[in-house]
Amino acid sequence: MESPAVDADEFLDRGVGKRAGSVEIPGVLGGAAYAVPLAVVAGERAGPTVWINSALHGDEYLGPATVARLLSDLEPGDIRGRLILTPTLNPRGTRAMLRTDGPDGLDLNRVWSATPTGPRADLVRWVRATLLARCDAVIDLHSGGNRFLQYPFAVFPQSGPRSADSAVLAKACGLPWIWAHRSSLLENALVTAAAREGKAAVLLEMAGEGKAEAGWIGDMAAAVRGALAQVRAVDGRPRFRAAYRVFENLEVVRNRKEGLWQRSAEPGDALRAGDPLGRVLDLLGREREVVASPRDAAVAGICTYGFVPPEDYVAEVASGFHEEGPPP
Repeated sequence: MESPAVDADEFLDRGVGKRAGSVEIPGVLGGAAYAVPLAVVAGERAGPTVWINSALHGDEYLGPATVARLLSDLEPGDIRGRLILTPTLNPRGTRAMLRTDGPDGLDLNRVWSATPTGPRADLVRWVRATLLARCDAVIDLHSGGNRFLQYPFAVFPQSGPRSADSAVLAKACGLPWIWAHRSSLLENALVTAAAREGKAAVLLEMAGEGKAEAGWIGDMAAAVRGALAQVRAVDGRPRFRAAYRVFENLEVVRNRKEGLWQRSAEPGDALRAGDPLGRVLDLLGREREVVASPRDAAVAGICTYGFVPPEDYVAEVASGFHEEGPPP
């Protein structure tokens, strides 16, 4: 994972070419340097600057594998404008196979408030000044982590001056579900911060279990290419579908008791309120708790670990669906 350290401003603005390195961000870890990998593919033709980020959650390896695929496949002649690629802004979590930023348990996709303070505020300020300030669009890649399996969906914020562009960008990825996000658990996420900064912004969520299977890499890369085609950063057509299921609400469901976890539902399943998502058993197989859907909903994600601690994150359910077609 080590790459030569570079000056970020010179590296990003050097001009046509494909290059990879790392940048040291001061002040993030109690004054110690915080090195993150960075790549650029800059084309000869004029066009947008698109930032593709992944692995804010360190155990989501499909995103970095997709960034690596894109970096291998794309050459400057393929690009209009410039691609900026960060395979992870959470190198400690990535190395430790943790969702969070190392032992302090900080979720790096919950620190992007309008006025950041406290841990990782230096990272947020650096990203805003160095990456967000340069880009026209942001694509943030997620994949459930090492203990979760997701139904594929795109997320766009219903906020910021370019929310309509973000909605079209989400459809261009070609995933079957779209979350039209407004004021919930992603309020302090990177995708929402990008929207506040006036960028077209989309988050992709798919697959999971800490895996980077070849088919999933291909699916995520195709979704990214659809978004790149929409903003004319690459040739080709967006991946518009004939129909999308758009939802407005996503709810985290937690268990109360610890124990063996037996899921009863799979990503994409439609449930009625009270239908079981799974059961918690003691170590002798006796039922301790049935975890049920809190409302009529569809399963957006489900825990696939065999054991859960108390008050764990065992499922996500989506509700408030309606049908939409492709952009006019």
